[in-house]
Amino acid sequence: MKANAVLRILISLFFIILLGILLRGEMREMILTLKRTRHLFFLTSLFMQTVAICIISLRLKLLFRAQSLSLSLKETVELSFLGIFFNNFLPTAAGGDVVKAFFAYQKTSKKLDSFACVFGDRIIGLFSLVLMATVGTLLLWQETESSIKMAVGLLFLFSSFAISFLFNRGMAKSIRFLFIPLKKMGWDEKIEKAYHSLHFIGQNKKILWQAFFLSILTHVIFILSIFTLIQSLSAYVSLPRLFLVVPLVSTLSMLPSLNGLGIREGAFVYFLGGNIGKGSALALSILWLGILGIQSFIGGIIYLLQGQPKLSLAELE
Repeated sequence: MKANAVLRILISLFFIILLGILLRGEMREMILTLKRTRHLFFLTSLFMQTVAICIISLRLKLLFRAQSLSLSLKETVELSFLGIFFNNFLPTAAGGDVVKAFFAYQKTSKKLDSFACVFGDRIIGLFSLVLMATVGTLLLWQETESSIKMAVGLLFLFSSFAISFLFNRGMAKSIRFLFIPLKKMGWDEKIEKAYHSLHFIGQNKKILWQAFFLSILTHVIFILSIFTLIQSLSAYVSLPRLFLVVPLVSTLSMLPSLNGLGIREGAFVYFLGGNIGKGSALALSILWLGILGIQSFIGGIIYLLQGQPKLSLAELE
């Protein structure tokens, strides 16, 4: 676990130092841009992202209901903020899902079903995220680099395969041979039970489509919140461009690091530096980091006040 933590820290430090070296001439512009931040726009963006979290929580509540597990919206909102808080300590910007699943299990006493709901929620969210990037690519086809087109296309194929595999038993059976190594390790029974839980969610088409719609709505609100955050810097980026960039930045933030730190900032500079200037793009990433910090703080307060079972990082890993 210690080796994993050190590796994540080193990856984030590497990208932060690299950004500092490459953008040393942009630091003054970045600081001046941050000083001119229009606070009303920043607070509006914070509010919009909080609304998005509530919608994500409703999506998670629906999936729990598909498993006949009763969790209130208040409880799933708390789980969402707890996940954001623990993203700071676990691998990638999606590591908090483990914590969400664990605390959901504490409430439902159904370990496998709780983990299946959270994992299914992540897959639906990822698929809709990639779908938004695909839409952005199609809208900006002429001005999008070939490498980005290829990356988005591969992501779309992978996420489409993943969601089909998880919720389509016929496809799963056709590639069952890929899991022979797991069977030899004695994991086949666990894999079978986990897949059954996920497939059970997929059988409820109504809830699945509702969850997908909520996911799309969440990403639209989130992209609009980034658009508003850019407005706070007195800059401008077209919405079609953000439909491409924001999903890619979010996806890259899931790579191993300290909650996407360094990777997320570098991605913003790479994708938006040509539109609003590298200094402003870096300032934008810092404002987003500030919003994540506020949301993490809320999650930390919930963790302390709820009296949740205290876990070591080794257990969570």
